[in-house]
Amino acid sequence: PSLWEPLRGLRVETHAVAGTLDPTYAALAAEVAGDRAVLIPDAGHALLTEAPDALADLLSHLLA
Repeated sequence: PSLWEPLRGLRVETHAVAGTLDPTYAALAAEVAGDRAVLIPDAGHALLTEAPDALADLLSHLLA
């Protein structure tokens, strides 16, 4: 089942990450996270394999 609806109700700071080459998830990320949506350029649905360095950089920044 889809978890997008429960994600909208989270009461903690939440970021949604998607690749720019995955327009469906990029739009959902923007809808769920608003200004906390992060789009990884030149990546699609499989961010861990398509843009591991960009994702690692983002996570390092967010967790710092």
